[in-house]
Parts: sequence; structure tokens; C-alpha cells
Amino acid sequence: MATFSLLMLLLLVGSGIYSIYLWLRLRKEWCLTDNKFMLPGNCSAADCLDEDGFLEYIAPKIALFGMGLVLLGLLYLPCIFNLFITSLLMLKIMSIAVPVLTLLLFVWFMFVQHKASKLFW
Repeated sequence: MATFSLLMLLLLVGSGIYSIYLWLRLRKEWCLTDNKFMLPGNCSAADCLDEDGFLEYIAPKIALFGMGLVLLGLLYLPCIFNLFITSLLMLKIMSIAVPVLTLLLFVWFMFVQHKASKLFW
């Protein structure tokens, strides 16, 4: 169980940091590239109807997604190493709540990308 928890922590924080990096790069360069993380499935950058509109739509959502993943990773850290949690009940609640919230965050981002594919492709 500890190996799975540590892997989940690394994936959460790693994906969150990459999302924040992608958001910062978007703010600096403001150009659409063939990035499978940013683009909706089966869509290419060359086929986008409104590049600026898509970037304005997706950039803040990528930032929220990244910050949410990092925050959930930091909330999951005490669950792995039993830091600052004295109640066993609170530990079990956090061990269940963080993965569920992570799943909800990923589902939200999938809906955002689906809506973007309808609007901009």
C-alpha cells in the first residue's frame, strides 16, 4: 500500500508541476503546439479554428488543474507518512477523500477539453 501511495503522490505532484509549467509557457509564448496534454483528443493544432480563443479558454483551466493537483498531492503527503494526523478516522477520511477529489479533478478537466473540442475544432 505504501508503494502505491508514494506512486500516487509522485504522479499528482509531477502532473501538477507539468501543468503549471505548461501554463507558464503558454503565458510566455502564447502559441498553440501539438501538446497532447493541452489539446483535446484527436485534435491537432493545425486544425484549430480560433487559436487565440482556445488559448484564452484553456490556459486558466490548465493553471487550476495544475494547482489543484499539487494541492491534493500536498494534502496526501500526511496520509502516506502519518504526519500531523493524530486521529485514525481523519487518516482514513483523507486517504479516501484525496483520491476521490483527484478523480473529480481529472473528470472536470476531461469535460473542459471536450467542450473545447466542440467550440474550437
